[in-house]
Amino acid sequence: MTSKENPKDNRRGFLLAAGSMAATPLVAKAGGQAAGRGATAGVVNTTQLTGRRKLGKLEVSSVGLGVQNMSRRYETTVPNRTEMHNIIRTAYDRGLTFYDAAEAYGPHEVERILGEGVAPFRDRVVIATKFGWNIDQETGKRLPGLNSRPEHIKVVVENMLKRLRTDRIDLLYQHRVDPQVPIEDVAGAVQDLMKQGKVLHWGLSEMGLKTLRRAHAALPVSAVQSEYSMLWRGPEDGVLATCKELGIGFVPWSPLGIGFLNGAIDANTRYADGDIRKGETRFAAENLAHNLQLVELLKTWAARKNATTGQVALAWLLAQQPWIVPIPGTTQMAHMLENIGAANLRFTPAEVVELNRSVAAIQVRGARLPDAVQVFSGVEAPAKS
Repeated sequence: MTSKENPKDNRRGFLLAAGSMAATPLVAKAGGQAAGRGATAGVVNTTQLTGRRKLGKLEVSSVGLGVQNMSRRYETTVPNRTEMHNIIRTAYDRGLTFYDAAEAYGPHEVERILGEGVAPFRDRVVIATKFGWNIDQETGKRLPGLNSRPEHIKVVVENMLKRLRTDRIDLLYQHRVDPQVPIEDVAGAVQDLMKQGKVLHWGLSEMGLKTLRRAHAALPVSAVQSEYSMLWRGPEDGVLATCKELGIGFVPWSPLGIGFLNGAIDANTRYADGDIRKGETRFAAENLAHNLQLVELLKTWAARKNATTGQVALAWLLAQQPWIVPIPGTTQMAHMLENIGAANLRFTPAEVVELNRSVAAIQVRGARLPDAVQVFSGVEAPAKS
């Protein structure tokens, strides 16, 4: 899976015994309700994640695990750290090998949680993390704007390695494009880190298309990360085609629409202060009733395929291209097991056409991000002087 493996690693050893016992899947009967989710059909009966996919030349499990909320959930509560380790380890024991973090998550704390969680089997998994926000390296305090200066990137990576308890990062993304730094300079810094063995592959997130091409020309890009789901299909407007042309893998973040596509949000949902969904107008009352048509569509398909709405939404992404690897995040064991079950859900070619047509017929209303966050997406790096 990665360039380094530890023959002494025993993934079914006693360190994971507790996780395996806790991970008995919660499988509802057909037509029933999946544990912890809203009005869905039965969970696809699987306890093991099947299939592998390629992001460029990097092989990963067909579904990954986003660990962003393992230090602080959207609703601002703090999860139990031991249980987060348990979820990380049980995911691996069930076949998941791709974990996604970032310096900005916490900040810093999520990388520590992930490093602690994967320590028993580090050499058999792929760790992805991201740099790019302007974060004080000593205090973890968020400072204004972005920072992808080459010298800063190298300091950040050194600190990432410590937090992650590892000697290399398998996939390092630029989290957002810094409008003050040519992407060729960023690629140069990453290439230096690759020569030192500290980074194996690199990628970009939410970048402008011209910047993606320039980055790939400077140093081959393995993966692009962006929001992509039935709720927001922006990457279909150029990004996916460019990835296909250049042989770059694609990693959708928020593939379940921050809980929307698995029924966690309805017309009565209210959001805590600090919850990013409170500032996304696609979840505002004036738009929500319309957008819930997507959930109703998913319920129909969930009953048809004996799955949950979330599994249908993830399987839909997997059906779009063989080099798409969604990274649903969760802080609940039952939801993680449900998500990896999506890899076993298959659509016939005719069903893909039918489902695509139905999804396209529902025009989502409202913005996907608050304006203060959206402004950082689609940015083009300055020209190299």
